[in-house]
Amino acid sequence: MSVVVHLFPLPYHSYSFIACRSIHTVNKINPSFVYPLLEKFFKCQEGYYNQPTYAKSRATVVDEITKNLVASIIGETNLAKYKAGFNDSQSDQAARISFKNGCARGVTGTPYFFVNGIPINVSGSPLGYKYWISILDPLVGKM
Repeated sequence: MSVVVHLFPLPYHSYSFIACRSIHTVNKINPSFVYPLLEKFFKCQEGYYNQPTYAKSRATVVDEITKNLVASIIGETNLAKYKAGFNDSQSDQAARISFKNGCARGVTGTPYFFVNGIPINVSGSPLGYKYWISILDPLVGKM
């Protein structure tokens, strides 16, 4: 069994594409940084959602995300590579593809869950262990 996470930067979250680009860039540096950074983004997202960033430039917000969220996860030695990711068209393209991928599958919010490409009716909140077991055990048991 494997778990695949597809990012879906919501267009009504001001800096969701920056966060998405961050994840794609960090994945290129070291994939083991991805989940800790994802968790940190979700934990701290209120500080980067619309109103708190309204009067700030994009460069200022990227700098704050780098200092306040990313640096502690990837370490100072990787910051130059991380910052270079914002001048890299590949991370921009990856964020755009992430958005299009979600739209093509009917995703309207996050989190949104699929098992074997089939949407699970419960979305909008993280799902608990017992719920996942009730879905996955019958599938794994049939293998």
